[in-house]
Amino acid sequence: MLVAGPPSVHAVGSLLGDTQTHADAALLAGTHGGSPTPGAAMHVPLDGPLAAWADAATGGFVLVALGSWGDAACSALGRDGTLAAALGAAGLPAVWKTAAVAASEWEAAVVPASELAVPSVSVPANVHVVPWLPQRALLEHPNCRLLLTHGGANSVSEACAAAVPLVVLPVAWDQPENGALVEELGVGRCLPLAALTAHELTHAMHATLADGEVKRRSEQIAHAMRQVDSGAAGAARLVESAAALFDGDMRRAAASAMGARFDAPTVARGEPAAHDPVTAPGVAEADEGWGDELD
Repeated sequence: MLVAGPPSVHAVGSLLGDTQTHADAALLAGTHGGSPTPGAAMHVPLDGPLAAWADAATGGFVLVALGSWGDAACSALGRDGTLAAALGAAGLPAVWKTAAVAASEWEAAVVPASELAVPSVSVPANVHVVPWLPQRALLEHPNCRLLLTHGGANSVSEACAAAVPLVVLPVAWDQPENGALVEELGVGRCLPLAALTAHELTHAMHATLADGEVKRRSEQIAHAMRQVDSGAAGAARLVESAAALFDGDMRRAAASAMGARFDAPTVARGEPAAHDPVTAPGVAEADEGWGDELD
C-alpha cells in the first residue's frame, strides 16, 4: 500500500498501490456522477459543439483542467503563457478550462482563442478555451489521450478510471503527493507548476504520450477499478467499517486520555469483507500500534 496511516484514515481511488488490492480503488470513480456497476465501464454522455470537436480529433486530444484554485494559481504564478506555448508545441488539439474567459461566453461550449479576456496570453490555433467543461465525459471520450491536471484526488481518480494518462502540475496540499503517486504507479508524470517551463512541459507531454507502458498501466488500473462496486455503496461500506473501529473500548481509552469517564458497551465487530481496507491483510499490520498512547 502506498499510503499508510492510522486506522481511521484510508486512501481510496487511484492512490492505492500495487501491494494493496484495487478493490476499493473505485470508491472515488463516481465522485462527479453516478455509480458504475462492477465490471462495467462508466459512461457520461457528451453532446453539442464540444462533442463534435472531440469526435473530429481522431488523432487524439489533450484535456487541461487545473481546478478552480489551480487555475487561479496558474495565472498568479504567470504560467498561463507557459501552458499555452507547451500546448501549441505538443501539436494535438487541446481544450483548456480556464477562468480567463469573458463572463458573456459562459454559455458557449467551445470558446475561440480570440475571446480570451487576457489578450497578453497568446493561445495557439489548436487550443480551445472554455470557462467550464464536463471533465468526466471528456475523459471517457475515446479520443482523449492526456489529462493535464493540478493533481486533485478526484481528477487523478477519474483519469485512472478512464485509462487516460496524466501530467500533474501540483501547487499545494495533497497535490504534490498525488503527483508523486502518479509517477510511482506509472500512469504519468509530475512537474511542479511554480517552476514550470514550456520546454519541460512539452517534453513531459510528448514523453507520456509516446510511452506505451504508461498507457498499459493506465488501462490495467482502469480495469481493476471497474471490477468492484463503487460510489455511494462502496463509500457506505467504508464508513461502516471505520465506525466499527470506534467501539466501547476505544471510546473509554479516548475518554481516559482526556480525564473523563465514558461507560458504554463494546460494539461487536462483524467479519470483515474481503475488500475491507480497515481489516484487510497488510493494512492491519501497517496500523498496528497506532493509538497506543491512549492506553
